[in-house]
Amino acid sequence: MRRSRGSHPGLTLVQVSIAVLVCSVLIGALLPGFRQRVRLSRTSEAVDRLAELYRRTQTYWAGQQVGPVAPTRSTLHTIPPPAPLTPATIPAATAQLDPPHTWSSSPTWNALEFRFDQPHYFAYQFDSTGEGATAAFTARAHGDLDGNGLSSTFERAARADGALVLQPQNGLWIDRPTE
Repeated sequence: MRRSRGSHPGLTLVQVSIAVLVCSVLIGALLPGFRQRVRLSRTSEAVDRLAELYRRTQTYWAGQQVGPVAPTRSTLHTIPPPAPLTPATIPAATAQLDPPHTWSSSPTWNALEFRFDQPHYFAYQFDSTGEGATAAFTARAHGDLDGNGLSSTFERAARADGALVLQPQNGLWIDRPTE
């Protein structure tokens, strides 16, 4: 049986135009949310690594060896000295792989066995003061997740109490999580 010319199955120009319009509207509505979720997923690096720094600092405080490069036993109830922003430049919009010795050149990062061997989105800093009952530290992660020059800051801090126990201060503090 032969079909006539006008009975071809298929889409009309109007149907194709409507389908393109619907797809465009959906993409336009979903894309900003998708970008936001990607940036939020990258913030998990800062949250996880600051939790790791916090645990490692508590271990150091307790006078236990942290890792194979750390001294066999640190002095009880001390905190490693401050460490500057590492790497010195905050990664912008893409994960950064550090040159060799970026982390191993710092006595603090060595004592805490903290380093990156994989690309990462944040630069880290460690501030500390005092010893014994006056000891305190703050660990920070800074990142520019969208490359606009504004950085996110994540922070965890602790302070020694009278019983020489490191007590967390204000939980996890965040400024502009996805800028």
